[in-house]
Amino acid sequence: QTDVPIIELKNPEIWGNSKKAVQRTDNPDNVAYTIYTSGTTGKPKGVRVKNRGVANMVNYLKRTYEVDYSDCILQFANYVFDAFVWELAVSLLAGAELVLIDMNTIHDIERFNTYVKNKGISITLLPPQYYLQTNIEGLKVLTTGGSASNPEVVRKATNNRKYINAYGPTENTVLATHWIYEQETAIPNSIPIGKPMDNVKAYVIQGDRLCGLEMPGELCIAGDGLAEGYLNKKELTDKAFSTNPYGEGRLYHTGDLVRWLPDGNLEYLGRIDEQVKIRGFRIEKCEVENAFRNATGVKDVVILDLVDKSGEKNLFAYLISDKKLDVHDIRLVAMKQLPGYMMPAYILQIDKIPLTKSGKPDKVTLEEYYR
Repeated sequence: QTDVPIIELKNPEIWGNSKKAVQRTDNPDNVAYTIYTSGTTGKPKGVRVKNRGVANMVNYLKRTYEVDYSDCILQFANYVFDAFVWELAVSLLAGAELVLIDMNTIHDIERFNTYVKNKGISITLLPPQYYLQTNIEGLKVLTTGGSASNPEVVRKATNNRKYINAYGPTENTVLATHWIYEQETAIPNSIPIGKPMDNVKAYVIQGDRLCGLEMPGELCIAGDGLAEGYLNKKELTDKAFSTNPYGEGRLYHTGDLVRWLPDGNLEYLGRIDEQVKIRGFRIEKCEVENAFRNATGVKDVVILDLVDKSGEKNLFAYLISDKKLDVHDIRLVAMKQLPGYMMPAYILQIDKIPLTKSGKPDKVTLEEYYR
C-alpha cells in the first residue's frame, strides 16, 4: 500500500493536451535506490543512495571517459552489485549502449574474449584477477575495481587506450577515487587508488587528527556521493557517518587503511579491521603481497591467514605465473623486504586465482589447494 501517485501509461487520456502539470516530488536529496551490501562484515545492510550521488557519478563518468553515442559498455556485473550502477550510469544515463552478457559466456574466457570483440565493446569494468585471464585489447577505457590492482594488470592494460584503477565503497555511490595510468610512464610496485573524483573530498585520519604525507590512517570521505545511511539501522548509520569536523556536511568512515603519496595519490594499505595476528605480531597482508610481487615471474599473489595441519595459524602465499617458479628464490626476494615474522610459512604456485561471484579471491577454494 502506498499513497504515491501512479501514472498509468496505458491510459490514453494522459497523452492529451492537458494543462495539468505533473507535480515533481524528487529532489537531489531523495533516495534514488537502496542496495544491499555486506562489505567486509558479512552482514547485509541496505545502503540508501541519493539522487545527488548518482547525478554526480554520471557527470564524472561522461567527462572522464568521454562517453558518446558510439560507445558500447559491457554489463559484466550482476544487477544486485553496485558495479551495475556504474555500468548503467556510464551507458544508458550517458547516452551510450549497454550490452548484456550471460553468465555462461563470462565463465568461459575464450567465449568472453570473442564476445567482447564481436560486440565492439569500448568501455568495461572488470575485477583485476578476472581481467588477467582474458585476452581483450584495444578498449577505449578499461577500468578495474572491486579488489586491489597490481603491476601485472597495468602492464597488460597498456594494450588499451586508457586504464583506470577505480576505488569506492557502496556508501559513496560506487566510486570515490580513481588512478589513471599515464602511458609510457613507470609502473609503481603498489598501484594507487588515486585521487578523489569530482565533488568528493578524501581525508586520511589517525584518531582525531589528519595525517601528513605517507602517514597511514583511515580513509574518510565527504561530498556529493555520500549515501543517506543504512535502511532501518540508525545505530550503524551513526557509527559509520559522522559530522565532518574538517568541512561541510558529513563524513563516511570507510575502515580502509591508506596513506597520501607525495604526488597527491592515495595508496591502499588494507582494511583496518583485517589486520591478522600471527604469533603475537600484527601483520598487514597487503605489505606481504607487495613484497612477493617484486619477484621476477610473479604475475599475481594472494596472501591468506589459515590454520595449517599442525593446528597453528600461519600465512599462506598463493602465486600465479606463466612459468614454473623456484619457491626458494622467491622466498629470498621477499625476505629482503620483510622481517621474519611476516614471511609466509607456506608458498604455493597455482594456475589461476579462483574467484567468488563478486570477483574476489575465493578463500574456501584456495584453502583446499593446501588441504
